Amino acid sequence: MGVAERQAAERIAQRARIHEPEITRILTAIAASQKAAELADLGTRLKKLDRIEEKILDGLDEKGSLEAAESEFFDALRYTLVVADDYRSTFFAVVDSLRSRGIALVRSKNSWDHDGYQAINAVFRAPDGTPFEVQFHTPESRACRNAAHGLYEQIRDPATDPLELDHLLEQTIATWRPVCRQAPPNSVQIPNLP
Repeated sequence: MGVAERQAAERIAQRARIHEPEITRILTAIAASQKAAELADLGTRLKKLDRIEEKILDGLDEKGSLEAAESEFFDALRYTLVVADDYRSTFFAVVDSLRSRGIALVRSKNSWDHDGYQAINAVFRAPDGTPFEVQFHTPESRACRNAAHGLYEQIRDPATDPLELDHLLEQTIATWRPVCRQAPPNSVQIPNLP
């Protein structure tokens, strides 16, 4: 990793650290206002610098420039919202509450109709431009995410034997399979944006 890439990673991490207290306060209040939602995993809301550096390097390959990789880095600050009931309504209520505070929904990815990871990952941008991610999980999907995390780490590790990747992917899908049968009512109809 070169100096420019390291500096970009440090800028991303610093921005997340500076704006984290206010965004956490807002999300804590919104979660408390929802009868069946809980903000979870706050200990991992700030992505570690070494992981930001790895994603910057991956982004260079994908985005083509350091500027694009940095400007499209959305999850240095990330949250998990666990929704126990009325998933669809809670999702839209949270989005509306954030919008009422001047926080824009940039994109969302609904993976409830796929094999493997099951949730909606939404990226928001605060009025000052700070991006952050909210993963909308059910208690079951959060448990599967946590159980499959070690497999995910092995899959993304460049040192993993390529011949082992298919087996790891099969294990990951098997971990998620019980959740696939329990998608929250009407969750599949929540659209991806953009």
